[in-house]
This record gives sequence, structure tokens and C-alpha cells, in this order.
Amino acid sequence: MTAELTVSTTADDVAAHEWDSLVPPGAVYLRHAWLRQVQECFGLRLVLFRLRRRGTLTAAMPALLLPESDPYPYHDPAGALFGAYELDHLRQALLLDRGEAAAGAMSALLAAVVREERTFAQSALYPALVSTSPYGFAGGILAVPGPERAAAVEALLREVDDYCTAHGVRSQSVLWQDDTDPVTETVLRRRGFQPVLADQEYHLDLGGVRDFAGYLAGLEHRRARVIGTEMRRFERSGATAERLREPTGDDIRRCAGLAMAHHEKYGLPADPDALARMFDALLRERTLGARLDVIRRDGELGGFVLSFHAGGVLYPKFLGFDAAVVGNSYAYFNLVFYHLIREAIAAGAHRIAYGMGSADAKQRRGARPAPVRSWFRMAEPSTRRRLEPYITVFDVLKRQILMPREDPPADLGERQS
Repeated sequence: MTAELTVSTTADDVAAHEWDSLVPPGAVYLRHAWLRQVQECFGLRLVLFRLRRRGTLTAAMPALLLPESDPYPYHDPAGALFGAYELDHLRQALLLDRGEAAAGAMSALLAAVVREERTFAQSALYPALVSTSPYGFAGGILAVPGPERAAAVEALLREVDDYCTAHGVRSQSVLWQDDTDPVTETVLRRRGFQPVLADQEYHLDLGGVRDFAGYLAGLEHRRARVIGTEMRRFERSGATAERLREPTGDDIRRCAGLAMAHHEKYGLPADPDALARMFDALLRERTLGARLDVIRRDGELGGFVLSFHAGGVLYPKFLGFDAAVVGNSYAYFNLVFYHLIREAIAAGAHRIAYGMGSADAKQRRGARPAPVRSWFRMAEPSTRRRLEPYITVFDVLKRQILMPREDPPADLGERQS
């Protein structure tokens, strides 16, 4: 019996229990509830592929169909290859290779080349099918476990190819695929996808840690001592960290405003009303284990982190801080690290998945890196000839600056976020 592909353009047309049957326990951003809420709150052009064999769901994939380049770079193929974050990585590689003086002189030329290639990609890659969890930074190919997995992934991607041909799709990409699924990696390579080391995400493993003292005991002594200093500074400021079990509408709107400011800091588009709607909806989704932790000072909410707990993993996701309220109190570190670490241990979580970026701050607090890849395939030969060499070189340069290095310097006097 041949495989049967079903394509849906709204999560409401997909049974949550069936979709989630393929989602690994800790993969919170691939769950049906997450996909449904981000689609409803942001109006995304979501495409959900499901492959059945003999009536049983064997593979699935969430994707976005982008008619043109998207302003949000983290689910956009041109942004993933030529965005500001990627240009910064190229500049770092240039600095390592050529030294400060030569790198400074060549920086403008590098920016011009990247700008030209981005302009080309913005016309040559679209319409684009992007396999990812929108706003979740998680590659989205799901399949049954065990010996049938490779065949299921292969069959799904064959059917997706037919869909792309029928819809005039000019590129396919799989963004933010973690490094723990060699079966999917093998199939992607076999089908002509080209990988790039996108980034490193950071995991703080808490397995066997029974309390906060046990966490500190696992760190180098000087680091633990500095953490103690940061915690005392926070306490003396009069600020407190707490979990809001029943946040009010005002609390949620305040957090959305802080998140909006955080998005603007990094040049990302955001709508505070949409964020407030999504925060409210996510906090109501029991399957995601959503929780809201905040900082208050003199009764005013000055910072927050919205996290999800699934499969023994805690995922801090959205955050924001008001410097006028929290002041110079190490509020970011105390909420996102020290408070959440206590909460995670109490909840029985074996890991906190801190995501990408801020590498030194995370490593200094015990987190370890794990590579995340993005994969690209272009339909037209002329586009492949132009972009594949760039992708190959880009992967080499990203590995040079992102793959595991020696521990960061022992000086823990980080700038506050």
C-alpha cells in the first residue's frame, strides 16, 4: 500500500493527539499546541505535512510557505544565510583570520558582498518552503522511532518534493535542526540538502543535582563565589523573584511590553498586542507546561521570563527587563539562572535548555554547547551554482568560531543584560 500525504494549512485541521504522537517528550516547540498558538497569534502561512502508511501516521513536518523574504530572520532562508547575526559571525571569522587592522579595512567590502548575495537570494529562493517550528528555533521533521524511521523520513521528503514542484517552490530549508538525529541528517544529505552550522544552543544539565548548593558545588570555586556576590547584590536591591501562578491581564500586558523592548533591542519585528495574546494563550495550554516568573521591586513588575516544562526539560523562552525598575542588581542573572535553577530542581527537571546566544554567560554558569544546523536545497541549477559555494565556505567559517572552545575567561564581571 502506497503512502498517503495529507497537507493542512491550519493546525485546527490536525488532531492534536495524533500529531503529538510523533513529537519527542521534550520537544515542546514541535507540539501541536505551540504550532496552533503561534499561527493564530501571528497569522503565519503554516503548512503541516502528514504521511500515513496503512492508515498509521509515520511522519510529519511543520513548515512555513514564504512567498517572499520574511522580516523575522529566524524562519527565513535569506535571513538564515545573510542576516545581521550571520554577517557578525563572518566578521568574527575575518578578525580571527586577518587580524584587527586588516579585518577593519575589509569589513565594508564584506558587508557589500553579503548585501549583494542577500539581494540575489531574496529573489532566487522564493517561494520558499521552510521546515521549522516558527518562533521555536527547532527543526521540524518528525517520524516514528526505530528501524522504520529512515524510510519514513525519506518517504515524507519525496512527497514534499512533489508538493514543492506543484506549487512552484524554489527552495527548501530545514532550519534549527539539532545534532541528535543522525537518521534525518543522513536522509537530508542523500536528498541534496547542504548543511550550515547555524549556532550552538546551551544546555544546563541538572541530572543528579538535588538542590542549589549541589549546583554551586559543581562549578569552579571562584565562579561559585562570584555567583554568591551577584545573589547578595540582588537581595540588597530589594528586588524579589517569584512565580506568578495566576497572572492578571495587566501582568501579561506588562510582560508583553517588556518582551517588545527586548525584540527591538535586537532589531526584530514584534507586535505587543500579538505577544500579549500569545502569552495569555500559552499560559492556558497545560500540555506545554507554561510558567511565568517575574521580578518585582517596590511592588512594580520589572522583569519576566516565560518558560515551558516538558519531558523533564525547562525551556526559558520569552523575557524582558526594565532597567529603570531593576537597576544595577544583576536581575537578569538572578531570574533567568539562579531563580530558574532552583525552580527546575524543585520541579524535577533534568535540564534547562537555554537556547542560543550569550555563550559566555551561559557557559560560566555551567551550561554546555550543542550544535544546531540549518539545511538548504535550491531547485534551480543557476541558484545552486551561485549559492552552494557560499554555503560551503560559510559552514567552515561558522565552525571556526562556534564549535566548542576552551572555557571562557575566569573573570565573571559580565555586563548586565
